[in-house]
Formats: sequence, structure tokens, C-alpha cells
Amino acid sequence: LVTGKPSLLGDSDDGSTIVADCTNSIKLPAGSSGHSLPCTTLSISRGGKKQWKDELYGTSCSAVAASEEIVAVGTADGCIYLYGTSPTLGWKSAAAFRSHPPIVVGNAVISLQLKSIEGTEKSKRTVEMLVVTSDGEFGVYNLVPETKLLYKGSILAPMTHMALSSQNENLQPRLARIQVTSSNKLLLLLSLEANANRSVSDDNGARSGSRGAGSSPSVGVGGSLQAFVYNRAMELWVRVSDSRFILSDFYSVLPTMNGVKQGALSNVDDMVRSGSSLSSLKPSHRGRQTSNGNTAAMYIHAEEEGGNQGSSNVITRAHCEDRMACALALGSAKEFEHWLTLFVRTLSMGGFADHLRLVVDLLLGSPEATTDIEISCCWWLSSASSVLSLKRKDLVKEIVIPEMSKNRALQRITNEVSMEINSL
Repeated sequence: LVTGKPSLLGDSDDGSTIVADCTNSIKLPAGSSGHSLPCTTLSISRGGKKQWKDELYGTSCSAVAASEEIVAVGTADGCIYLYGTSPTLGWKSAAAFRSHPPIVVGNAVISLQLKSIEGTEKSKRTVEMLVVTSDGEFGVYNLVPETKLLYKGSILAPMTHMALSSQNENLQPRLARIQVTSSNKLLLLLSLEANANRSVSDDNGARSGSRGAGSSPSVGVGGSLQAFVYNRAMELWVRVSDSRFILSDFYSVLPTMNGVKQGALSNVDDMVRSGSSLSSLKPSHRGRQTSNGNTAAMYIHAEEEGGNQGSSNVITRAHCEDRMACALALGSAKEFEHWLTLFVRTLSMGGFADHLRLVVDLLLGSPEATTDIEISCCWWLSSASSVLSLKRKDLVKEIVIPEMSKNRALQRITNEVSMEINSL
């Protein structure tokens, strides 16, 4: 007997909880004289008492999801069964009916999610369904008010990327989480786990050698957890978080602090940070992983490297650039602004006047740019006055100039930029 994870449907008028639950078993169908068969029983309970049930013979439930309008059951034989309920009472009726023909997706359903989206004044609520099957294919579908495909793809590319970048062949990528975010981005979280097909002796052999006995296995520079976002226009995944920048002055293994501007990017980073302990990269400076704005470490490294393009400065600068790009990919304006501040601070403390001049040019843009449309992916090529609703002139005035003014060696370029901004 196997019981799936229950889905909370809501509360009834008397305060009792209404839950949908799937149970897998093997039993003889009522009225049958044949052999026992696999059976999935979908039940709805109110206050712990079953009020309604349906039975699916010849298969087993592999995933279940619910919204305010629909319950979806994914099966091991590659079908999805959809159930509706009362249009007036909703799930308070504690009853359901088969609302659609079984949807055939071809392979076992390993992940299934339903999401209700509130409509505008002119459109009603919609319901979207995310399905992932055992062959790595995914699809996002609209169920209400009409059934149609929104977009589809595969998660095999990021899984293959993690496997290729791993330095331990005994570890294989696994699906940790996949979901459509509140900003309508498809987010994928993968983890590296031990391959069940490998023997213990093989695993011990792989761990021995240069790392020494008893040491933790290395999983490559990306760490054991990595996050990706699906770019629907390109139909490709982009990596938005991993442990490759663990040597940066701004990388932290601690959760994002309350004082730091939080958003979609920091939430993803918080999920991925726990995988940094197995990264091949190991920070040598103690104070480096204390906070998200480790200014003290920056001063130490700047003095050690004499203001040159040392490794620490390059890694920290690249970290800021990567976070800015990922914040744009996730549509998080406040986090783009946060990482731009840290980026300019890094350049200012190192006295990189030429690079700061480049940053100002990127932000101010050119009237002869290739487009005047506000686009986040190639924002520096646009003459639009803002990026993610952030005024580009204000970014220079409120972030770049104040940070440059903290370094006396940058007084000349600071004055030049200030005069340029005042003339615009």
C-alpha cells in the first residue's frame, strides 16, 4: 500500500479541513472474477472522514496536484486524470467528477503542478498545469477557460550540463524542484546525488586518491545544487544560480540578510547555497563568507593585490556582473540595482577609472543605439531611458557617482561624470 502526498483543498464552513488524497494498492475490482490489479484510489475527505472517492484500475498514481477548480492525478502509465467540482460551492462540496478525458503524455508523470491565476477585469481566472515526465520532457498547459499548450521543452539539457561539469561519475543530477514562479518564470532546481546503480566499492574507489580517505567527494565548481530558468523565446535554459562564485567577496553561505534587497534572485540563491559545501572551489580567506556585502574583505584583498587586476578582484567583479544579468533574466529590478551598487563599489575601491567610464557609458546609452525599446537582455544597446523601470540617468546619479566619490584617486572622472549628468 502506497499513499501519495495529500493536497489541501481548503476549509469547509465549520472549519474542518478538506483534503484530496491518492492511495496506490493491488486489489480485486468489485464484481470481477479475475486477478488482482494495481489500483489508484482518489479520495476527498472532510475533517478526516472520506466523503467521495474514485478508483483507477490498472495503474498507479505518481503525482497529484490541486487548484481551487481542478484536481489532477498523474499516473505511472503516462496519463493525467482531471477532476472538477461544484462551480458555486467549490471544494466545500467535498465531491468531484471526471471533467476531461484522460490526457496521454506518453511517459510516467514525475511532477505535476496546478496554478490558479487571477484575471483582470476583462478576463476571468485561468488555471495552468505544469507536467514533467520520466523522459525529461515538460509542458505548461492552460486548462481554464480552455485547454491549450502554452509552451514545452526538456530538462535534459541542464541535467546533462551538470553531469558533464561534475568531477564525480558516481553522482547523477536529479530533479529537486520545478515550478512556475509568481513572475511567470519556469524555475528548475537540480541536485547531484549518488548513482544507485554504482556499487559501494566503486564509490569508495572514486573517492580515494588525491582527496584522501574520509574526505567529501567533489562535485565540480558548480556545487551539488544549481538553479535554471527557462527562456521561452530561445527555448533554452539559462543558469541563474550555483556555487561558481564562492571565492567572491560578496558570496555568502548564510541566508540573505534582512538589510539586503530580497527578490526572486536572492530566494533562488538561498535554495542553492547549501550545495556549495561540496564544490571543488574552497575559499582560503576566513572572513569571505560572512555577509552579502563583505566590504572589509574587499579592502583586505585590494591591499594584497595592490589595486591590480588580481584574481580576487576579477572573481568578485564577474560575480557582480553575473548577478546583474541573472536579476535581469528574472525581472528583478531591485536586485539589479543592488548588484549594480556592489559592482560599482568593487571598481571604485580598486580605482578602475576606465572600467567605471565603461559602466557610465553602458548606463547612459547612445541616441544612435540599435533600438529604443526597453529590453532587459540587451539593455545597454537600447536608447530607452530606463531598464526594468529603473531610470538609467538616476542609476548613474544615485549609485555610480556616490561610490566613485569615496575614492580620491577617482576625483577627476567623478567630476567629469557629474558635469555630464547635469548637462543631460
